[in-house]
Amino acid sequence: MLDILMVDFPLHPDVDVRHCTHDRPWSVDDADIIVFTTPGNLIASSRVHWSREIEKALQDGKTLFFFASAPGVAELLGTLLPFELPPSEPAFGDVIRLSDKAHLIEDYFHAFKEYFSYRVRFKLTDNWTSLLLTKPGNRSVGLLGKHAAGHVVILPSLPYFEDTYQRYVHEGYLDELEEEEEPDTHDGPLSDLAEDQWERDFLAMSHSLIQQLLQIDSWLRGEHTLPPPDWANEPTFQTPRLQTLLPQLAKIASQINQLESKRDEIRAQASDAAELSLLLYAKGKPLERAVLKALRLFGFQAEPFANAISEFDAVFTHEDIRLLGEAEGRDNSPIGVDKIRQLCTNLDEDYARDEVDEYAKGVLFGNPQRLLPPDQRDVDFTHKSRTMAKQRDIALILTSSLFRPAAYLEQCPDENYAKACRDSILTCSGAIAQLPAPPDEVPEQPDPTTFQP
Repeated sequence: MLDILMVDFPLHPDVDVRHCTHDRPWSVDDADIIVFTTPGNLIASSRVHWSREIEKALQDGKTLFFFASAPGVAELLGTLLPFELPPSEPAFGDVIRLSDKAHLIEDYFHAFKEYFSYRVRFKLTDNWTSLLLTKPGNRSVGLLGKHAAGHVVILPSLPYFEDTYQRYVHEGYLDELEEEEEPDTHDGPLSDLAEDQWERDFLAMSHSLIQQLLQIDSWLRGEHTLPPPDWANEPTFQTPRLQTLLPQLAKIASQINQLESKRDEIRAQASDAAELSLLLYAKGKPLERAVLKALRLFGFQAEPFANAISEFDAVFTHEDIRLLGEAEGRDNSPIGVDKIRQLCTNLDEDYARDEVDEYAKGVLFGNPQRLLPPDQRDVDFTHKSRTMAKQRDIALILTSSLFRPAAYLEQCPDENYAKACRDSILTCSGAIAQLPAPPDEVPEQPDPTTFQP
């Protein structure tokens, strides 16, 4: 397996590549392929280091990918590369097409073309191979150059990865944003269960990008044969055996396309259906979204709230009753008093807003010991939490207790049962709410995966 060094490229952290930043003097000797997200500038010491390492990598026959992500990238590359770039100019756009010399990146183009965004365009020149062109075809936004034994590939930026990586960080997948009462001691795989579909897509896209870059590198090292010219695909130049096999391939490809379309449809439905399961094991934003979904199934109008001053996990209403909720998940411990203190602060902030006339009812949604199956959990809310909830008439709700009622109502809308669930929340004060058990019988649904292409 080739080693890849990603320099400031924001891939999903679970992808098995090396990562470093531009300001670190990392050696290219540790990698076979080097991938840069090129900034608009570098400090002098970093320019000296990377120009030396780039020259060495090319002398050693390695492939270097540069994603041109800043308007000043051409000037910077001119100081880093040991050979001259074509004349360039800053330009923003996202309409890009393949050149007739771009066979080696054709698969990459089709996989990522909807995510491209160029920041610089180059004049066409004989010293560089133009891979990607602007819409008129008279400027290049993707280039291939050869120096010594190595290759340089300059590609348009892929903002998807930076944007999604920032979401990955902000939603707490890298750094838990909420303060924990006690340190998390769990190292096992269960903490990955709360990943959203977008996060799984980010991982899949990251793996796909690496595979495409490996394929391009393989082409450049001569391990692939270029596709035949168009005229060679005419029946005159095909053997009888090949003419028999090609229609079979086309038929199978059509069936695969239909199955993939059906798979994507079912996958989207499954992702939505899995959201209520987060009530059992999630924390942070995923848990908050699952709580909101359950509340809506119970018949509440429920939304998160945020303005310049305050942010509340859930504001939900029914008729003239208004409630404000906070959600908290803990890996191995009960829900502590800090979260209920935060809820009380939020209630006061909410009441202070000009548009609010009545003090909201407080609800604390807790998911303690979330890494254990619900029937093995032996703690819920701490004594101080219960005492404070009683003093402030706050309802305490275990999110695991919402799962079966919400799952039933998702499949079998039942206003009488939804009302019973609402009432159990509305009437609960200073104690843990006891939601009614759903009716036993849930009608079976047809298998959505049954499909005949």
